[in-house]
Amino acid sequence: MRELARQGDWRARIVEKLCERKDLLLGTLLIGNNLVNIFAAALATSLALNLLGDSGVFWATLIMTIATVVFAEVLPKSWALVHTDKIALLVAPILRPLVYLLQPVTRPLRALLRLFGATPERSSDALLENRERIETIRGAIDTHTPILHGGRRMLHSVLDLDETSLEDVMTHRKEVAMVDASWDYDTIARFVVESAWTRFPVFYKSDDNIIGLLHAKAFFRRWYNDGIRAHGLEKEATDTKSYNDSSSPVADEVPIEASADSSPADFVSAWLRSCLSDPWFVPEKTRLRDQLRAFQKRREHVAIVVDEYGAFMGIATLEDVLEQIVGNIDDEHDISTPQEIISLADGSHIVAGDVPLRTLRRELGWNLPEDKVVTLAGLVMQEARDLTTQGQEFVFHGFRFRILRKEENRIASIHAHRLKGT
Repeated sequence: MRELARQGDWRARIVEKLCERKDLLLGTLLIGNNLVNIFAAALATSLALNLLGDSGVFWATLIMTIATVVFAEVLPKSWALVHTDKIALLVAPILRPLVYLLQPVTRPLRALLRLFGATPERSSDALLENRERIETIRGAIDTHTPILHGGRRMLHSVLDLDETSLEDVMTHRKEVAMVDASWDYDTIARFVVESAWTRFPVFYKSDDNIIGLLHAKAFFRRWYNDGIRAHGLEKEATDTKSYNDSSSPVADEVPIEASADSSPADFVSAWLRSCLSDPWFVPEKTRLRDQLRAFQKRREHVAIVVDEYGAFMGIATLEDVLEQIVGNIDDEHDISTPQEIISLADGSHIVAGDVPLRTLRRELGWNLPEDKVVTLAGLVMQEARDLTTQGQEFVFHGFRFRILRKEENRIASIHAHRLKGT
């Protein structure tokens, strides 16, 4: 309808105007509908009394009940549901003058109903209006599912960016590959080479003290440049018979002495400091849409996620945000991990404990509460109100959950079975 109005259809513009004042439109429809029905019933009763006498009341009631239900309620409304746009465009020019003509009746009636809390006020809340628009778009996506095929999930995921925060998609600190600033050159080089990642948070003394971000490319560029410099100096020293050991590419591994007012970064070796970029800290409650814009604006791919106390919670990458739209993005260097959701023949599922509840809602249609916890393991522990043990079973929210495997205090695998009739 909005597209028709944009193309210049004057009837579509009337429909949009009427929908902006649903309260007056509904009042006009109800008054007109009841007025016609009551008038028809009274007229039929009068005719039946004149023709059949006292028994005419019974026959008038029977005939008008059938006629009203079929021809005034079921048939026109069913037809309008099937041909929604066509009927709306047809009746809108007729309804518009009626809405204005009946305002002396509908407005006092609306004021009376407001006293009983039965009439909603016109919404002036921008957030509420935006949510209504989003729900309208969701409805359009679902309506066109046969045409969109696999695009339905992607489009829904785009709309979910405003409702999902970084804490839902970040890599938890326990799973983050981090570099200790006290490591020597060889240890860091071996760690970077053996890792599947290219960017690493660097901490000093404590995991919560992130002093920078190490990129593998920057690290090996420094190694390559120092290697060339060392080779040139070695050749020069050989020619002059005065080799200088300080030209080694790792000669400055010794931390610089720090003064009393120095920052922790002053204790880090000079060669490592030259490889680091400044850490970018973001709150865990940041919405994904805002974070995606921030990634684009800052031209960075990794953010350090912290909680309200400033404690390190994990990292979020541009890829994490994009995966919420298009699904998992794996490359040739990604580590192969076990399948997070395994469907069994009996309709139950084996689910990894760290699978987000949002993923279960999107993949399996499970409507589990997401207001207090993020993962399935977190939900089980919240409902159990205690640390669980392997083999325990719990029933809540219409599911039976059994703890299949635990790793220390972490729930690694859960068998979930949806109960019927609950």
